[in-house]
This record gives sequence, structure tokens and C-alpha cells, in this order.
Amino acid sequence: MKLFVVIGMHRSGHHGVLNWICEQHGCITHLNNVYLSKDHKSFETPRPDICITRYGDNPYDLLVNLETFDLRRWHNQGWDESDAIRRADEVQVILVLRRFRNWLASTAMHPGNRCLKGTVRQDVIEDWCVRRFNPYRSHMAAALGKSPIGDLLVIRFDHWFAFPEYRKELAKQLGVPFTDAGLNTVPRFAAGSTFDKRKYDGKAQEMKVLERWKKAQGTEPYEKLMKRDPELDRLSEEYFSAWLERYRSHDPDASTTANLPASE
Repeated sequence: MKLFVVIGMHRSGHHGVLNWICEQHGCITHLNNVYLSKDHKSFETPRPDICITRYGDNPYDLLVNLETFDLRRWHNQGWDESDAIRRADEVQVILVLRRFRNWLASTAMHPGNRCLKGTVRQDVIEDWCVRRFNPYRSHMAAALGKSPIGDLLVIRFDHWFAFPEYRKELAKQLGVPFTDAGLNTVPRFAAGSTFDKRKYDGKAQEMKVLERWKKAQGTEPYEKLMKRDPELDRLSEEYFSAWLERYRSHDPDASTTANLPASE
């Protein structure tokens, strides 16, 4: 059995990516938001009735995802030594990283935070979001070559969404056939997109996920949070910009590239 472990922040787009992986694969089971059992011998999910999805008639591989997981806890919590992971024939750890300002926009503006409805004090919402900066920081560090868990495949969500050539390259690295099946699906988890819910299910490429920061710009929650850690935004912009030209060269006129870092 091959085990895919997908790690991503809440609102990072990782559910879209993992659904795409599963659709390319075709015979795999997905366990959503897993944690280790007390004896470390198996994965558990908070809601087995809705957190298990099977792709194909006889799934033989497994994909699990860890949400808002600080990579520095990988060893401390015993993930690397757990039977749940060690019994797999092959393990591939995948990190889905979204551009910081887009991730923050989707996080700060998510209806679940209720900050726009005024039903929760804004300082409480800010603290909730800022606590997620540390996991994001560990993801950013790993993308820059300082991974505390060894080898992992970094998937840059914004580029994955924009560039077919990048997705084709990723499929090869993942060892799955490239069909782009699942690309236009909006996963049901957490009610879909922060801004669009599941309105664009079946046509996800029409969503403006690369410019979420523009929708949030000027709102009090977003602007306050951006000021809390400008260094994370700087690192993210530099990282995504450094990779951009390679993929833009394959599709220089693509409209989806208009709001990626190097063109702003």
C-alpha cells in the first residue's frame, strides 16, 4: 500500500489538491483530518460517517490529510514512528502551501469566524487567526528547505491552480496518471470556498482564488492581521515569485496568471 500524507493549512486549498490527486489515482481511500490513535497503530477521524471517501471500486492505496498541522510536532507526536505510517510500503508526504495573503484573506473572511456578523469580538477572531501563523511559518520554512520531517513534496497551490504544465509535472512526481480529473470540483468539506461556497462546483477554475487578497484588502480584520506578521507575507511573495517565471513561460498569455506575485 502506498500512503500519501497531505499537510495543509485550513483554507489553503489543500482539499482541492487532494481531491485532484485522488481523482488522478482512481483507486484510493481518503481519510479527512486524521489524528493518531492512542496506541499509534491507526489513523482516526473526528467523523467517520463523513470523513471517509472512497475512489474506485476496490481502493488499494490510502491518502490522509492533516490540517493546520505544525510540522515541528511531527517527531514530538510520534508520527514518524507510528505503526499507522510504518506499515505502508511507500510513504509520500505532501505539503500544500498557499500564498500567504490569499490564505489570510480566506481565513480572516471565512463565515465560520463570524467576524463580519459581529457575533464574536474581533480581538478573539484576530487571536484565533494569529495562532495559525506558527503552523504556516513551519510550512513556509519547509518550503524554503528547512523541513523538520525530512523529504516532502511541496505543492504551491496558486501555481497548481494556474498552470497545467505544473500539474502535469506534479502528477509525475506523485506517480499518478495525468488526466486533470477533479480539477473543477469544489470539495464539500467546510462548506467549500470562503467566498463562493460550492457555487462553482464543476467549474472551479472560474473562481478568483488567486486574488482573494484583493477582496479582503481594506477590511479591518484583514488589514490588522497583515500588520501582525509582515515578514510572513514577504517570505511568501519572494518564494512564489521565484518559481513563477518557469511556469508562466509555458503559458505567457494565460489570464489566470494576472494576479500572481511577479505581475503586481
